[in-house]
Amino acid sequence: MWLITWAGLLAPAHTPAAIVARLNQAANAALAMPRVRKILVDNGYTAVGGPPSVQGDYLVSEIARYRKVIADFNLRFD
Repeated sequence: MWLITWAGLLAPAHTPAAIVARLNQAANAALAMPRVRKILVDNGYTAVGGPPSVQGDYLVSEIARYRKVIADFNLRFD
């Protein structure tokens, strides 16, 4: 199993959709800038972008993935 790090923008639950849309638009605009993309790539990142559902779906899949790892290895956290 590979472990990766990632970064993303999150907003509090129940943030109005208009605000989420505006933040998403600004983030996607930044990720479309050649200079920003170059900095990310030069530092080993992959810029994904897209609608908020992309990150939401990713988080749901990661939670399921690590729940399985925790159960399979009977991990306990104190």
